[in-house]
Amino acid sequence: MRSFPKHLYDSFIRVNGWLVGLVGLIFSVGSFFFIKPDTTVAIGWLISTVIVAILVLVVAMDAAYVAWRSLKRGLPDVRRSLAPPAAYDGIDLLLLVDPSDLFAVDAMIAVYVNEDDYERLLAVGRVLTIQTNGFLQVGIKATADAGDDSLSKLRSNDASFLRKLLVKPSVPSYAIQEK
Repeated sequence: MRSFPKHLYDSFIRVNGWLVGLVGLIFSVGSFFFIKPDTTVAIGWLISTVIVAILVLVVAMDAAYVAWRSLKRGLPDVRRSLAPPAAYDGIDLLLLVDPSDLFAVDAMIAVYVNEDDYERLLAVGRVLTIQTNGFLQVGIKATADAGDDSLSKLRSNDASFLRKLLVKPSVPSYAIQEK
């Protein structure tokens, strides 16, 4: 897990970059040392100070949002299904799944269909590879009670059906027991 200072640094770079940050820092520190306490502050200095304060606030808010999002760790969405290459023996279907830190290559997975508060096991499988763009290629083997209707919707990339799928990084023990 990354520390909050690391999130702050990344947000600083993402929001305003080194050049703007360095110039703002030099400008604000320089004005602190070269302006005497009895000096009347011009409106330009006030505006400059407000802009630097806004930049600091935006960086802090961005870092907090990124840190919160990284802690959320929801299950990834299924993008689409594909016919598996012949090299993947025993795989009925290939799923392209959004990036997630919950999965590793060759990890066992279970695919459930969310049906009105009931999650029905649709398939079991494993993560075949993690692509360079972070997407997961998941190979699945349909279970006996998956149902032809569910499998046909999955194969045809029915968008409403794909939104109901839950890819979980665990498999029920009864689904992988040898018979």
